[in-house]
Amino acid sequence: MRWCRYYFYNHWTYGGKKDKRLRLHPDLVPYDELPKKEQDKDDFYDPTIRDMVDAMLPEKKS
Repeated sequence: MRWCRYYFYNHWTYGGKKDKRLRLHPDLVPYDELPKKEQDKDDFYDPTIRDMVDAMLPEKKS
């Protein structure tokens, strides 16, 4: 979601091929329409980020 907001607020739109000059990006589509390869990235990053945040939190005492 954060990734999409960045592109939206910087006036990017959907385009079949990424073009920085014209601000077009092929991944500005609903999540279900993303290629499987792009969706699979979320499966890696979500648990990784969660584990990193957990490691930074102070240990809970029972």
